[in-house]
Amino acid sequence: MSVRLRRAEAPSPITFGRSQARPVAPTVHVVGLSLLMLAPGLLVCGLIEWGSTESHDEAALFASAGVVGSVGWAMRRFTWVGTDVHHVSVFSAVAWTWIACSVGGALPYVLGDMFAWSRFDDAFFESASGFSCTGSTVLDDIEAHGRGVLMWRQLTQWYGGMGMVVLAVSVLPFLGVGGLQLMSAEAPGPNADRLVPRVSDTARRLWLLYFAVTVVVAAALWAAPGMNLYDSVAHSLTTAATGGFSPYNSSVGHFDSVVVEVIIVIGLIVCGMNFALHYRAA
Repeated sequence: MSVRLRRAEAPSPITFGRSQARPVAPTVHVVGLSLLMLAPGLLVCGLIEWGSTESHDEAALFASAGVVGSVGWAMRRFTWVGTDVHHVSVFSAVAWTWIACSVGGALPYVLGDMFAWSRFDDAFFESASGFSCTGSTVLDDIEAHGRGVLMWRQLTQWYGGMGMVVLAVSVLPFLGVGGLQLMSAEAPGPNADRLVPRVSDTARRLWLLYFAVTVVVAAALWAAPGMNLYDSVAHSLTTAATGGFSPYNSSVGHFDSVVVEVIIVIGLIVCGMNFALHYRAA
């Protein structure tokens, strides 16, 4: 009896989509779109800083918005995702999005007066802690910094709470299968099931629900004694993200209010649940 030996075939190269000439194009596209999403938040925080009477560090925020927005636009403009995305591209896009957003989010800290360029590692740590909703900080005196840059610090947690990748998917209607894989890798909760047939519509509805919960928490905090509009918005952003950042050294203890603490605890419990369940319950 003869045994026929088959020659082992060389493994096929890993691709990131249909384009063989630009195998990393989908990853670059998603990362660029995520960076582009940071620019509006930086602009809003720049306006807050510009209107503040305590500090004037708005140039750092506006410059950061320009840099992040320009880089993100270029990465998105000259790349294409396609409809058939390899699973390796999914993990690559998620990982590089968090790294890129953490670097971009650190720019206002070093362009302003929060950290010197020689302490970029501290700025990166503060930014990464925000986007990952970790809540750790290397700042000794949080209240020494301007309102605009502190609002940006709060906003990094809000961006990261639902996930920058999910935000990117919400405006990528052509992601197809790769969109659902990105949702599964990034969306909070045990499952990233489709709430509606289109993955991009699912991501949009999750973000709308996330935004609505943030507004409700902000309104409740604003109605509480001792809370102004700035404080209520700042703490609603990190409550929705369950991150824990605060523009005050003593955090929520700064207000010494049971009402404020109860509102935030309820918000943390609600926002700590799977948002897909909230959507279905509504």
